[in-house]
Amino acid sequence: MWGPKLLNKDLESKKNDLEKELVRANDVLETLDNEFSFEKFERLFLGKLTEAEKRQLEKEEKQAKIQKQKENVYYVYQDYLEELEKSKRIGTANAYRNSMKSLQKFKPKLSFAEITPKFLERYEANMWFLKVNR
Repeated sequence: MWGPKLLNKDLESKKNDLEKELVRANDVLETLDNEFSFEKFERLFLGKLTEAEKRQLEKEEKQAKIQKQKENVYYVYQDYLEELEKSKRIGTANAYRNSMKSLQKFKPKLSFAEITPKFLERYEANMWFLKVNR
C-alpha cells in the first residue's frame, strides 16, 4: 500500500520543482525583454555568464528599473514633491500632495500611458460623485 502514496509524494515533489523552474525561466525571460535569443536564454538560465555579461545585465536591469519608475506617475509626483519641499514651496507641495492622494484613491497604480482623455473624464466623474455623496 505504500507504493501509490510514495508515487504521489514523488510526483508532487517533481511538480513543485518544475513550478520553481518555470518561475525562474520567466524571470530570465523578463530580463531579456525584447532581445530574446535561445543562446542568451540558455546562458542566463544555466548560469553560464561571463563576468562582463553579468555586469552588463545588472546595468540593464538597473536602467529598466529606473525607466519603470519614471513611467510611474506617483514616483514622479514624489520626486517633484521633494523638490518643492527643498525649495520651501510648502503650499504648492501640499496642493500636489492632495492631488496625488486623490488620484491614488481613484487608481492606486498609474502610468503616464494610462492618462488619456477617457481616463480624465472617468476621474472627473468620480470626483463629482464623491462630492455629491459626502
